[in-house]
Amino acid sequence: MNNNNPYFLGKVYKLHGYKGKVNIFNETDVILEFSNIKYLFIDINSELIPYYVDTISLQKKSVILVKFEDVNSENEAKKLLHCKIYIDRSNFKINSQSSKKILGYTVEDKKHGILGKVIEIDTQTPQSLLYIKKNNDYPICIPLHEHFIKKINDEDKIITSLIPIELLEINKNSQKI
Repeated sequence: MNNNNPYFLGKVYKLHGYKGKVNIFNETDVILEFSNIKYLFIDINSELIPYYVDTISLQKKSVILVKFEDVNSENEAKKLLHCKIYIDRSNFKINSQSSKKILGYTVEDKKHGILGKVIEIDTQTPQSLLYIKKNNDYPICIPLHEHFIKKINDEDKIITSLIPIELLEINKNSQKI
């Protein structure tokens, strides 16, 4: 995982039984790929520590039940209460409802500067697409994919991207037709 860009999932809000299981309140609208999750990051003293997952499942719509490999008692699990949980971005998909929250966000590319604001999100295609417009320019279209979207800062409403020049050129050339 790119440890510089984990995704906030939620917090451990209560214990489940006495064998070390915990309930995490999922504060996001992401669709988790449970079969791929090998570890979660737990914020302990402002440091993200990977905890390997023994079992993980959805209890309710917003509650995830987790048994970590090295947490085997109620006392060990109590140490995790109220800790923030982060996830590797490759273990989830952005669903169409949660992607709507990024409408109006500014897209700033690491190489090309500010590309514009998100004006539309097309989730009808197999790969969701972001439409970005700057001033009176034609909108550009980029895939909403972790390969291109590097960070989403909800506080500042900024999406950091890394778009190859070829993709930007395709957008520019298609508008001349």
